[in-house]
Amino acid sequence: MKNDTISNTLNPDVHWPAVICYHGDDELIYVADEAGWQENTQGDTSIIEGEDNLIDSKGQVFNLTEHKGKLRLMVTNKRILLVDLLLLIQQNACLVQ
Repeated sequence: MKNDTISNTLNPDVHWPAVICYHGDDELIYVADEAGWQENTQGDTSIIEGEDNLIDSKGQVFNLTEHKGKLRLMVTNKRILLVDLLLLIQQNACLVQ
């Protein structure tokens, strides 16, 4: 399914759920599915930095980029290990307490 808001290269599939990780920020944003992605990514794309990522449920890392006012996902050759994702989640949990 093609979507003007999401443009993935090399790998057209994001395996939901996923988390958005903003560079330099321990806060994570949980995204349950593509509808949640659409909801979370509407609005101001100026907050996106070059090293912001989305990590899907299989550990695939996507870079978040902005192009002509739309948020896009660019697949990377990076994968995150479960142990590293758990560390990010623990850091996020410390913010919530």
